[in-house]
Amino acid sequence: MRSVSQKTPHLFPVPNILLPTQILKLILELLNEITSPDYFSIAKCVVYLNEHSMATDILRQLVEKGDPRSLAVAYQISFDLYDNSTQEFLKKVSQEVRTYP
Repeated sequence: MRSVSQKTPHLFPVPNILLPTQILKLILELLNEITSPDYFSIAKCVVYLNEHSMATDILRQLVEKGDPRSLAVAYQISFDLYDNSTQEFLKKVSQEVRTYP
């Protein structure tokens, strides 16, 4: 007879901790493909995935557009990043933005 500590591993499936990350990456790809991307949702995904370069790219794209709405969205995303990301994430975004020509 088996004791409780000798249970077969396959009886207790281990949840796939990478699945949420994979789903978010897929959502991020889909959000980037639409004509009018939802930058706020994209920024949330980028922070969760810790993709600082993507955050920098979003800000650059918006600033390059140069119209008042895009600039306002860039500012709002910057404030959201400040409120919702780590200091390390912000530092990397800040460094990358400063290297922008």
